[in-house]
Amino acid sequence: MGQQLTFNQILAAIENQILVGKTYLQIANGLLAIVGEWDVFGVAPTFFGLTAQGNLETAQMVIAKLYDRGDKAVTIKAMLFRAARQVGDFQCGDVQQVNAAILRAVQRIIALQPLLDAIRIRRNKWLAHLDEATVRDPAALTASANLTREDLDRVFGETESIYSEIERLFDGTVGKIRFLGGDDHQSLLKHVRLATAAKKKAMP
Repeated sequence: MGQQLTFNQILAAIENQILVGKTYLQIANGLLAIVGEWDVFGVAPTFFGLTAQGNLETAQMVIAKLYDRGDKAVTIKAMLFRAARQVGDFQCGDVQQVNAAILRAVQRIIALQPLLDAIRIRRNKWLAHLDEATVRDPAALTASANLTREDLDRVFGETESIYSEIERLFDGTVGKIRFLGGDDHQSLLKHVRLATAAKKKAMP
């Protein structure tokens, strides 16, 4: 039987998932924003299109993992459960503050539940498994589990807020969860724009 994870290990794993999930979504949004800019998107439409789609799907899988239902899964709910059990280990918050933060987190999760259910359905019926009913009628999945990029932004934003409040009370860490240079795809797009413009200018 494996040794129980420490609370630090749980926090580190969840922070990593939030970090990569948010970045996948950010890149997808950035690439989808140039779909109508054919001088850029048209340079490599298969690459840009599949990269955006793949990042959107991976972002959904990250949320599905963070709110999974497995007993041994490291999830947001598991983090809150352990926080309630280890209130005495919190360095920057007393029992009342930690319990209040856990209650706020639970209320936020309840408000997110329709979106979390939609993501779970998508994971189970298309992203991780090819469900027969979904293959037969893909439109039914959209109807039963409608989800927008704005919805995903909201879920990641709320999830980061839940995590950050617990982490701040635990060890005093503050700040946004992000990669340094997490928007470097914008530099790539800028280079493509410049190259395309130069090529047009050089044409007779």
